[in-house]
Amino acid sequence: MKQKLKTTKKGVENIIPIVLIGAVLIVIIVLLAVFLRPASTGQAYTTPPVGALDLDIAESEAVTVMSVPIWDIAITPSESDSQKEYHIEIVALDDATRPAMVKYSISQQGLTFLEGLLGNDLRSSGGLYLDFDIVPDIELSYVNGVMTVRNIVFDEPTSATITLLDIEGTRIDTLLSYVPAGEAVERLVKIESVAGANVTAHWNNDVQLTTEEFSVSETGDGFVTMNLMFTPTAQNIYRVTVVADVNGVLTTKDFFFSVGNVVATLSEANFPRMILSWVEEHNTYETTFTFTGGLDLQAFSPPCDIGGSIFNTDEFLTSVEGIYSWDGDIQEWARRIPGQYVQDINTLKQDKGYYIRLKEGVGNFSFTEECNDVFADYGTSPFERLVSVEENWNLVGIPGYERMSIDDLDVPAELEVIEVHVIKNNDIKETGVTVMEPGKAYWVLVE
Repeated sequence: MKQKLKTTKKGVENIIPIVLIGAVLIVIIVLLAVFLRPASTGQAYTTPPVGALDLDIAESEAVTVMSVPIWDIAITPSESDSQKEYHIEIVALDDATRPAMVKYSISQQGLTFLEGLLGNDLRSSGGLYLDFDIVPDIELSYVNGVMTVRNIVFDEPTSATITLLDIEGTRIDTLLSYVPAGEAVERLVKIESVAGANVTAHWNNDVQLTTEEFSVSETGDGFVTMNLMFTPTAQNIYRVTVVADVNGVLTTKDFFFSVGNVVATLSEANFPRMILSWVEEHNTYETTFTFTGGLDLQAFSPPCDIGGSIFNTDEFLTSVEGIYSWDGDIQEWARRIPGQYVQDINTLKQDKGYYIRLKEGVGNFSFTEECNDVFADYGTSPFERLVSVEENWNLVGIPGYERMSIDDLDVPAELEVIEVHVIKNNDIKETGVTVMEPGKAYWVLVE
């Protein structure tokens, strides 16, 4: 015979406190997990960091607030496809070496949008939002004088970061350095990655640097530092390309060393010759192009805007049959024909490609012109890097002395780059282009 299960009022009353106690314990455990989170995955900064702390590379970073009350972070927020920088300031609310309570503020471009207090029993800010979605981006935690910022939306990076340092280990933010001929150049190149990176380096002409020129200086958890050393011998631009391979994902960075103020050259076979140099007394750059006689069309692109004074020289009038460019807006040719009253081309633009045809019987033709703009700093790239393309065919070039990936072309929304052709002498076009170089002209199809 089955016995009935008896449920009494007393039994129910006994169950309720047990359930409540269990719920309270769970809440306490969760709070402890938040508030007692380890302060940092690494050692806290005791001196101001160089540049923004990159939270796309390291999940969290920590600083001692009395030594470093102000710093910047770089992070890709959950709603964004690109990295952004934010400014963090900490104010101690007492004079202790390890303040019991601090006030934090987070701003961007001078606008403060987050503030709060941390300390005593309140050790974590919880999730903080850097954009306008429903996913928190960072968390601040404060314990014993150390403030930690954690990237909540951290995604383990598969690529590497490559940084140029001087021999003392100080970061060099400029890609272009002036160096004298005949003297040894020594730099450090730091490669940071979560997984180990296979690192190589090569010159402008794709020749690998030797072990005497590029060798391991130091290794550590998540980084390797390479020693870069060479002696430039001639007036030229020495471009060192560092490549870090992390499990098949390649990260590439170019560093430029200028001798004699030369910042870019084009001297490959089947292309016009080009030299871009810094003119210190005029605070600008100077471009020289040399074209070979006896050829049909030769394509080129000026690395900076050039005025129309070259069109009025005797050499141009007697040597050039015409200069041509493609107007992408109307999909028609624009022309500069010596002797014609009405001309389509009055200046040469740094983001445009051009063809030139020399007159029959002319030998080499060259011109040297200064850029239209005046630049304040030789050590940085002052050129407007945006190269816009429209639907259909575009004849373009790139400004300045740095190479540019075709992925960096400014393409209208909902369109994409379909084909890219580099143009050699005699209008020979080659496909398979992934990186665009100064001085060369390219056909780009957008659909």
